[in-house]
Amino acid sequence: MGHSHRPCVFCAVNHDDFRIEYMDDEIAIFHDRSPSAVFHLQAVPRAHIKNINALDASHLPLLRNLESHARAVLAQPSFQAEFKPNSKIYLGFHIPPLNSVHHLHMHVLVTPFKFTRKFKYTTDVWLMPLAKLVARLEAGQAATDAGAE
Repeated sequence: MGHSHRPCVFCAVNHDDFRIEYMDDEIAIFHDRSPSAVFHLQAVPRAHIKNINALDASHLPLLRNLESHARAVLAQPSFQAEFKPNSKIYLGFHIPPLNSVHHLHMHVLVTPFKFTRKFKYTTDVWLMPLAKLVARLEAGQAATDAGAE
């Protein structure tokens, strides 16, 4: 018996259904629908990549592109005006199998967090910081100890 395949919501990023801050042929950056912090954006590749376990060193330029454009969005005066004096920026990816959407997405969070969500984004159990992921891939390691999923 067959079953219908649900299309990937992040493969279908568009201006009608998402509050997009930046989009080009390779990446899109948009507001999270259920923000966990004062600012919570998602930075995604337009091409479908399942999760961080599908990444290797060949994806480093993509990761750097996601980071540079996310930081450029956050540097806009409209965002900067809303930052708190002690705001911190977190950039990271959920660690499989803790993905709610099975399309690679980098969380771009600016504190303060919503109280009930802080744990989810500040521990290596739930979130792989971008810098740690890049270091692992540069060293020729898998993104996680679990390897490809």
